[in-house]
Amino acid sequence: MKKSAILLAALGFGFSALFAQTVPEFLNYQGTVTDSAGVGLGDTDPVNRKVLFRVFDAATGNGLIWTEEQAVTISKGQFSVLLGQGIPFDSLPHASLLSVFGEGATDRYLEITVDNGDGTLNASDLPITPRQRITSTAYSFRAGTADSIASGSSLQLNTTDSGLGYYDDDRKFGGFDISGPVLYGAGGGALGAKIGAAETSALRWDSAGNIGIGTNSPLAGKKLHVVGNSYFNGDFQVQGLSSFSGRVDMSDRLRVTGSEFSFFDNQLVVGGQGTPTSSSFKLTVEAGYTDLNGLRISGGDTANTIYQATGDIGINTASHSQSVKIGSNVNGTVMTVKNSKVGIGTADPDASLEIGGANNRTDAFLITGSQPGIYFNNTSSGRYWNQWVEKAGQISAAGSLVFYNGPSGGYRMVIEPGGNVGIGTYTPTRGKLEVSGVSGIGTSLSDYGVYSNTNYFTTTQANGTGSVSIYASGRVTAADFIAHSDERIKDIKGRSDSVSDLATLQGIEVTDYTYIDTFEKGAGAQKKVIAQQVQTVFPQAVVKSTDVLPDIYELAPIQSGWVTLATNLKQGDRVRLIGEKNEGIHEVLEVVEGRFRTDFVTSNDQVFVYGREVDDFGSVDYEAIAMLNVSATQELARQIALQSTDLASLHVENRQLKTRLAALEAKDAAREARLAAIEALLSAE
Repeated sequence: MKKSAILLAALGFGFSALFAQTVPEFLNYQGTVTDSAGVGLGDTDPVNRKVLFRVFDAATGNGLIWTEEQAVTISKGQFSVLLGQGIPFDSLPHASLLSVFGEGATDRYLEITVDNGDGTLNASDLPITPRQRITSTAYSFRAGTADSIASGSSLQLNTTDSGLGYYDDDRKFGGFDISGPVLYGAGGGALGAKIGAAETSALRWDSAGNIGIGTNSPLAGKKLHVVGNSYFNGDFQVQGLSSFSGRVDMSDRLRVTGSEFSFFDNQLVVGGQGTPTSSSFKLTVEAGYTDLNGLRISGGDTANTIYQATGDIGINTASHSQSVKIGSNVNGTVMTVKNSKVGIGTADPDASLEIGGANNRTDAFLITGSQPGIYFNNTSSGRYWNQWVEKAGQISAAGSLVFYNGPSGGYRMVIEPGGNVGIGTYTPTRGKLEVSGVSGIGTSLSDYGVYSNTNYFTTTQANGTGSVSIYASGRVTAADFIAHSDERIKDIKGRSDSVSDLATLQGIEVTDYTYIDTFEKGAGAQKKVIAQQVQTVFPQAVVKSTDVLPDIYELAPIQSGWVTLATNLKQGDRVRLIGEKNEGIHEVLEVVEGRFRTDFVTSNDQVFVYGREVDDFGSVDYEAIAMLNVSATQELARQIALQSTDLASLHVENRQLKTRLAALEAKDAAREARLAAIEALLSAE
């Protein structure tokens, strides 16, 4: 069905920014819709169709500004609607028509789409072309201006409490004869400049009459609030308390009533309104203070309280080679601020904060109190960390260095005066290092063999992730290793089946191999087991965890997070990346041909791509295999013992058979002798 529409009437673009009456935010639109034969829709009976109205800023192409859906009744091809009374369509723009045809509006084109009778607007419904240009009616041009405002009235701006009017003795404003125009607003107002889209507020006043210049938020209770540089050419008198957040330039003089200070011919007198004793002094402090050398304020003694002769400041010292220096006539430099670095006890700090002293144990850094410590605060996240030295021994031994994670984290580590270190405990007494508590193996686990002083496997999973107190990515070297094995901490099921254990042990394959990661693991030959093979015959000795495989192991360029390297990584994978000064495991955010992107940031343009993170990384409990070997060896010993008993019985039986054989052989020899004698007798006859 062919559809066409004819624009009969439309509102001209341009809603005046100043108006005396409220402008209806609707656009009257009448149109005609016909089929391919030229017959109007609803020719016999009226029909209801959904119609999509869209306003563009161009005759073709993109530039969609406004969209609205309406249910329209069409009779004999004719329909009439008020644009602005409909509903939004999908998430397309549906702003006020004032913004569509208001200030700055230029070309506007209307496009109409009528549904094909199925009651929905979708891709099968094509818009009527061409788009129709919306033009002004004759008198709408005149609506853009106002000739005048009637005497005794005001031009209303949006509400009755905001407007522009003329006020004189016959019509007072606030009880005063203004004899001029007044711009007023319910919540205040502003005067400003507008160049294109750039808007600048020059003066702002609030509902209380406070005026702000250079700020849109004048301070409450301050009749004039100026932010930025100000210039006064003439006398400037202040009565009462005044504050200046910017710069004040005066070509003549400034005097503050009340003898606080006066500004006289580019000189400042503090403590009175008198004339400075010398024209060379920029600052004069009266009432017992002296002035010399540019800026110098002295007290009752001869030492300098503040000294400034160049661009540096010295406090209690005449040596001002640092930006700020606080000194003492007895001990030299107390504190120095130089090149954005702070030095305490040193005149040349080499760090953001450097503390020095003649005796580092006593002079450099001393914190006193019932619980002296250093606190590191992160107030934005509500967490803080701190450390202190025990003074009275409330928690640990007196003199211990305690690390505490607050506000509710608890004690994390303690170093006692004797050298014992406790992690998870503040009373380490069972060794030089005592670790209390465990953590499950998670995504941060990077070791391939785990040693634990607690029960390693969970009771509910044959291949449980377990919990560890100490883990390492490399070797752990020690003179001995002792495991907890008290029967009172175990739920004993019975003695292991040694026959089955022997068969299991025979199924474990010892393999020769070397490591792919020779940097961390070394290049030496290994003769051990493989977790995946052990899993097939002795699964309880294999632990599955999350770790990283060296399955990429290549150096690659990186720029703005993009790593240029062809891999089979997918979006969502996690990959270990090693930079010059940092490393980490990061999620793959995007993948395109020949490269992938993460949020990894490094200091240069190269990164080492180690490999991807997997959640089925296999580790072997060699202690479990060792105990399997013990049980299998015991079974072999039992079988050998049985075989030894059988062999002894066979030896006895063999000796008996040999004795019996000897007797039989002797009898046989005697029989042979008798036969020989008989044969001899027979031969003689």
